[in-house]
Amino acid sequence: MKIENIKKMVTLPDFLKKIGREPIRRNGDFLHYRSPFREDKKPSFWVNIKTGKCGDFAEGGGIGDIINLAATQL
Repeated sequence: MKIENIKKMVTLPDFLKKIGREPIRRNGDFLHYRSPFREDKKPSFWVNIKTGKCGDFAEGGGIGDIINLAATQL
């Protein structure tokens, strides 16, 4: 199976929900979450639902896509 097909099958919000993270707020195409990498009091993790990209403000930028995020959770 091609990676592009996997990216279409599993969205970032679906993956985050499976690991116990729900969006705290939405701002346009962006969903904001508490970080899946550490305990956050304020949502620092973002997902752009239009582009399928995500990142962490506290870590200084972008993480990538569903493949990158899933790899960090192994």
